[in-house]
Amino acid sequence: MLRKLLIVLILNVISILAVDRMTFKYSSGGSISGNGNPGFIALAVGLFLFIILLFYVGVLIRGFISKSRSKFVNITLPLTSILILGIMIMGELSKIRSLSKNLNGFTNNKDSVVYRFGWINQYTNNLFFNGYILFAGVALTFFIVWVVTRGFRSKL
Repeated sequence: MLRKLLIVLILNVISILAVDRMTFKYSSGGSISGNGNPGFIALAVGLFLFIILLFYVGVLIRGFISKSRSKFVNITLPLTSILILGIMIMGELSKIRSLSKNLNGFTNNKDSVVYRFGWINQYTNNLFFNGYILFAGVALTFFIVWVVTRGFRSKL
């Protein structure tokens, strides 16, 4: 199980890099690309692998929590998960603000580079799958599994 998790984690990192490399970077005064969205395929594959990763993480953490009766684990796991989730949300929001400033707004702003594009386009792919999303998803999975496992234990 740990080997599969490691392989899927490595594939997720490669997918994040592929999405980032295939997301166009707009430079002020530059031309707008109309050649479609090559990063969409990498984004779709990456999100599929991300779901698989979260499943493996959930199974692994569930087994760990079920075996552990330590109060230290039961206190630090949810607190650390919430802390990491908060930091990743702040990072993602910073990324969104930065890209919005670079593109002069998003799809509903007439002055924007991506005006009338869909939300998933060649300039915004990396907003939907990146390191912040990866770590936030893993942290949220840790927390959800902890809550579900604790709830199941209390009913016994």
